[in-house]
Amino acid sequence: MDRLLFEIYNDTYNITPKYNLGEAELNKKLSAKWEEVQKTLGSEFLDSLLSLDGERIDREGFYYYREGFRLGVSLMLEALTSATA
Repeated sequence: MDRLLFEIYNDTYNITPKYNLGEAELNKKLSAKWEEVQKTLGSEFLDSLLSLDGERIDREGFYYYREGFRLGVSLMLEALTSATA
């Protein structure tokens, strides 16, 4: 447990999942589709679309992070209060 706390404290904890070959193949296919979209609708449209989607993904990621944090705190508080009750 101390190792994990130390990594979080030093900002070296890496939450990024490991990349696998299945994801690489899907990313290749997705990239090809985005190139088709760019050719059809133009770079400006695609840049705008990806920028908006990036904002959405950032907000969604923060929501999940916040909810996970709240869940962790709630579980710890429940464990502490039930242990002292």
